[in-house]
Amino acid sequence: MARGHGFSVAFSAMALLVTAGLWADFTNSDCGGGGGGRDGHVRPSRKTPSPAAEAEGWIQKAPNLVARLKPAAVPSASEGRPFVFFHVRKGGGSVLRQLIEDGAAARNLTRWIPCHTPELCSPFSLLPNDALRDVYASHVNFADVTKLTTELAMETKKEEFLKSTMQVVRPREDGDKAEAGAGGAVTVHTLPEEGERKSFDCLTNLRSTVSRVVSCWNYRMNQRGQSVGLGHGWHKIPSGNKLSARDWSAMLPVAYDQYMTGCNNEIARLFGDKIDEKEMNTLSPTRATTNDPNPMFLHQFNIIAARMAKCVIIIPERCEESIAVMRHYLPWIDGADQLCGLKMNASNRKETAKELTTNSSDAILAMNQLDKLLVQFGEALFDIQYKIAKNKS
Repeated sequence: MARGHGFSVAFSAMALLVTAGLWADFTNSDCGGGGGGRDGHVRPSRKTPSPAAEAEGWIQKAPNLVARLKPAAVPSASEGRPFVFFHVRKGGGSVLRQLIEDGAAARNLTRWIPCHTPELCSPFSLLPNDALRDVYASHVNFADVTKLTTELAMETKKEEFLKSTMQVVRPREDGDKAEAGAGGAVTVHTLPEEGERKSFDCLTNLRSTVSRVVSCWNYRMNQRGQSVGLGHGWHKIPSGNKLSARDWSAMLPVAYDQYMTGCNNEIARLFGDKIDEKEMNTLSPTRATTNDPNPMFLHQFNIIAARMAKCVIIIPERCEESIAVMRHYLPWIDGADQLCGLKMNASNRKETAKELTTNSSDAILAMNQLDKLLVQFGEALFDIQYKIAKNKS
């Protein structure tokens, strides 16, 4: 492909990969949007803050949020305490999955780890629902795991679960108190606030935004042989270091891999509400048509931050510190020392984010503002987790 017309050919090729509307159920929010409370709960706010201000608010709460996190015991589905690794793609997660598999196998734990257990590599985002496993590790969504563990818990711990969600409320003043029980009180089952809901121990991995997007592009779009016929031959998708800032801006919003998944906003796919993939891949603080604030952006950010705060954070780019965090919070996972030496599913492209063309990093970040803010918050959680782990060692 000649560099002079690389943009037009690549853009035309990638446009053919746009999904034709893969709609997922838009689930109702399980917590209010617009701001985190002092205790980490998500509550509506009267004045919509800027995304940066909202992220800073969560970062300020990070010490209190991490204080709730305790070292995890060996996972046990029978005791209602499974373990879940939410694998952020192209962030060093395949090595973590192997270490989790080794630790689980050594303890004879039941597990679902696609590509690492005898399970096939696909499906990798649809959880098996025949029985609750001790360990899960894949590209799964937090809300799906919560729903699964809740429904399967009803089979074995119905009484305990129902008791934990009971809350006494009172009917409206004009209600029929004669049917409402003594004193006009009514007992119902309510949904706990996001900051209090946790039916499993969890781990996730993070990687700096630009580096992750470039790795995603090179591995899932370029390296894996993606090519599109244009009627006059086949055109291979170019690697990241051959794209201009304009190329990135044009292609990232419309480029999807063979599983119809894009490279933008990856953290949101795991921890956010399940929404249309095209909306997820283009989620921005402002609406595209009017440039007005997009309420969905902060709504998703607050939900995701509350969920991430319940998990151990690993940053493979900071492997020595990550080893200390794993040893402290996940002592049952053997072989944490291997985190710095093992590599799996790495791109064979040698170029890095440092070798991008002029302004390309800015173009990538402009389309990944949600991811950027979540990485900043995740790094704050990780720093505190590491400090605690170091002091306990």
